Amino acid sequence: MRIAVLTFHWEDNCGAMLQAWALRTMLERMGHQVTFPVRRAMRRQRRWFPLAPFLACCGGVIRAVRKWAAMNVLSVGARDVGLRRLAAFKRRWLPEAACEPEAFAGRFDCVVVGSDQVWNPTIAEAGDLADFLGETWPRGMAAVGYAVSAGEGALDAAALGRIRAAMGRLTALSVRELGFMRQLGLGEEARLAPDPTLLLEAGEYGRIAASGWTSGRPYLFVYTLSVGAVWATARALAKRLGLACVIAPMYFQPRYRFARGVRWGISPDRLVTAVRGAEAVLTDSFHGTVLSVLFGKPFASVAGLAGGISETSRRGTLLRRLGLEGRLRLLATPEEELARLLREPLPDCGAGLAALRREGQAFLSEALAKVAAGRA
Repeated sequence: MRIAVLTFHWEDNCGAMLQAWALRTMLERMGHQVTFPVRRAMRRQRRWFPLAPFLACCGGVIRAVRKWAAMNVLSVGARDVGLRRLAAFKRRWLPEAACEPEAFAGRFDCVVVGSDQVWNPTIAEAGDLADFLGETWPRGMAAVGYAVSAGEGALDAAALGRIRAAMGRLTALSVRELGFMRQLGLGEEARLAPDPTLLLEAGEYGRIAASGWTSGRPYLFVYTLSVGAVWATARALAKRLGLACVIAPMYFQPRYRFARGVRWGISPDRLVTAVRGAEAVLTDSFHGTVLSVLFGKPFASVAGLAGGISETSRRGTLLRRLGLEGRLRLLATPEEELARLLREPLPDCGAGLAALRREGQAFLSEALAKVAAGRA
């Protein structure tokens, strides 16, 4: 079948791109043609230098130059280098085609929505959310929801209503975490499915791994949303473990008052390389956690707030199913305890990972078979 995958494949985020690539890889392995439609809401123009203030008075020009310096000077345009690397990965691994939702029926046999937080109203912008919920599709468009998520926050009545309406447009639905499943009060009409990055074995990530971009000696790899929160803890842990410290921010964030140990310009291929070569991993990222498990690296998956370690969250759901829930900790956990986790080898997760892969593959096979039967 010709399948359109609707997800955050365009987002400047390594995890979003990796899950899109993994889902594409699995669907193509099953014999389908996969395309990522480019819709109106995704056609955003980036401008790396704030030109508008130059039309204002001299004071505006000065403020504009200061803003540009904060965003670009730290590492010879680190933000721009990172964006180019992300764009290069997308061009190579995530094939796009311009197509508006109202034209899907003429181009595709089925839409697969997911994974990631495609139904999260606070992340998906207005236009994207309507596309992800199927509100803009042609009537009767065949569609499947794979490991969809609305995030870990409470949903209001309006959001729940839109999501329940979207469920009625799908031939089959699976969700990614227990918390979302419980919010919707789902029963047999939905299944729990793993994030697409878990559909592939570790060795398959060698196809996209970049060369280099690691340390010349054994290192602790730190992949984080908030460098400022984890920097001191990470460096202290690396020192305690006798390792170099390599820190990669998930996003470019200006005005860091330190650059020591920070590696700018992360991209999916470099993330895979960095985790695969690390002695241990400290992360507050879901996909950083996934890669640590896949590559069998001792890791600590940290959260700043108690809510972040809920067993029904996306990290909690995954680690509990693999018997690794003890590796999900608060950032405020004593340093010696985090160091112990980073020294302690992972138990063999092969059977658990294989079970997750079978669940995800079985759901996709069954769901797409229903779509094919409906088209016959």
